[in-house]
Formats: sequence, C-alpha cells, structure tokens
Amino acid sequence: MGCRSVRGFFASLRSRGLALNAFAAAIVALGVTLAAVGIGFHWVEVPAGVGLLSGATTNTPNLAAAQQALEQVKVAESATVIQGLAYAVAYPFGIIGIILTMLLVRSVFHIDTKAEVAAAESAQTPPIPKPATRNFEVRNANLVGRTLGKVPALASSGVVVSRFSRDGKVDVARPDTVLRMGDILHAVGPEDGLDELRVVAGAEAGVDLKTLPGPVTNRRLIPVAFPGLPGAMKLGGLRSGEKFVEVLLGASGVHWLLYGAIVTAVPLVAVGLLARLWKKMNYAEICGLLAGSMTDPPALAFAQQSTGSDAPAVAGATVYPIVMLLRVFSAQLLVFVFAELA
Repeated sequence: MGCRSVRGFFASLRSRGLALNAFAAAIVALGVTLAAVGIGFHWVEVPAGVGLLSGATTNTPNLAAAQQALEQVKVAESATVIQGLAYAVAYPFGIIGIILTMLLVRSVFHIDTKAEVAAAESAQTPPIPKPATRNFEVRNANLVGRTLGKVPALASSGVVVSRFSRDGKVDVARPDTVLRMGDILHAVGPEDGLDELRVVAGAEAGVDLKTLPGPVTNRRLIPVAFPGLPGAMKLGGLRSGEKFVEVLLGASGVHWLLYGAIVTAVPLVAVGLLARLWKKMNYAEICGLLAGSMTDPPALAFAQQSTGSDAPAVAGATVYPIVMLLRVFSAQLLVFVFAELA
C-alpha cells in the first residue's frame, strides 16, 4: 500500500477507525445473512452456499476455512468440488460488483472526486509530504573515504540514497559504499532532508541518474493479486476444473451466478449509500471501505488509480484485520451451524 499509507493508517484508526470497522462488519454480516438465508430455504446446498459466499466476497481464506470445516463434519468428497465451483462462478462479479458500487455512490451523490480526495488527505495528521528526488555531486573532502551509512545528513533526515555514479558507471548504493570525490548520488526523501544533504555533499549534479543505464530500475508498481479460478480449482479439488464450464452454462451455474451477485451487491450498495447518507463519509474512504471489506486488491488498486490518492488504501488497511477475522470465522460458523441442523 505504500509507506505513506502505512504512516496514515494509525491516524485513520484513531479518528475514524470505529465507524469504518462498524460499516465493514455490517458488510460482512449482511453477506453471511444472505448466504444463510439461501441455505436455510434450500435455494442452495451448504457447500454451494459457502462457496458462493467466498467467491462473492473475493475471499480465498474464507473458502479454505469453509473447506476445512466441511472436512471436519465429514461431508462427501464431492462437496468440496461443489464449493470450489460455486466460488469460481461467483468470483468475477465479486470484483466487478465492488467497482460498480464505487461508481454508483459517486453518481448518486454527484461527488467531486478531486474535492473529496483533497479533504481526505488534509484530514490525515500530520500531513505527509510527497518524497522528491535529487542528484548531488560529492565535493566535500571530509566525505572522501567515509562510507555512505556514516554520512551525517542521512542519519535522521528520512533521505535514502538509492544509487550512485562513479567514472560514468551507475551502481546500487549501499551503506558500506565508500565515497570518493566526484561521485554522483541519487537521493530520495523530503525536501528539507535533501537540502541538508546538498550542503553536506557539496553541490547539485547536472545529471539525473534515473535516466542513465544501470542495475537499478525505476517503476511505479501496484500490487494486484487475483486469487481467481486456478486457486479456486485447487482449493475446491482438481476435478472442479473439469466441470466448471458445464456448470456455468447449466441451470445451476445461472442460479449460482445470480445469487452470488446478490450476496456481493446488496451489502456493498446498502452500506456504501448509508455511509455517505448518514455519516457523510468521504468518498475516498468509502472506496477503501468497500474494497477492504471484501479484502480485494484489484478493487483497491482501482480506487487508488481512480482517485489518484492513497486515502482508499488507508481506509482499506484500517478495516482489513477485523474483516479477515470475521470472514474466516463466519465461513466455518455457517458450516457447523447447518451441519448441526441437518
């Protein structure tokens, strides 16, 4: 989620953590209730019901926990296959449903995304400046022979030297790198810390090391994990894959697809609209709440990209721990309760 998100996590937890976690717990509870209703009224069998719940909420640990519970109550081996198939059928709309709900909330309330993001980021205390990058040439004779890790300006300034150039060759900078006169240092960090390093190093360099070839690359990465169908098939049994297309195109597949969409959409839409209407929750935080409550990295990546902010990641990180615990617990609870009632 990025260092800035982690630093903003604790401030978010203190100021808005209770409301965010309450709404996230409500999303979990509504989804479990809908799954329980479907199982209780025999619209779906228990293995299919817990598989649909796992897929509709894009939560693979939930699937694994339910599978373990099914094995403990000694159901037929085919039950885990059915569970995996139901998960695979419901999973795609699980991702799409989160994104559609974000767009729905924005449309219903005519939200100005830029204004919402500005308000969310200003609420983070203290404000977190974005890091800058600069290049410095070593002209200070006192630094010659000193290792990079012992440069005074790096001790507490928050600046990191990621690479250096010597005799036209760019290499990775390490704490034990011994400095020489004329070395070019590529530094990343807050402006104040960079200004301090410039005074110590000697001068700004007339070259940007990021543009020169070397062993260090510079990319913007968004971590995205798709548990997807392969994981579902593995958890549900290898034979699940053989029947997936058959089930998807059959009557059971359509029935599961529709019911999974309900389990996905109803909790998200209800809580998303309520959070905005009742608590006037910031849109960026709602996006993080929706993605975090479904423990869904692709939806969170979409929220960050569409808002251009880390605020959704902060909200998502705030609700993630409690949501994961509730998801795993509720999956096993459903299996054990209906096993007792059978």
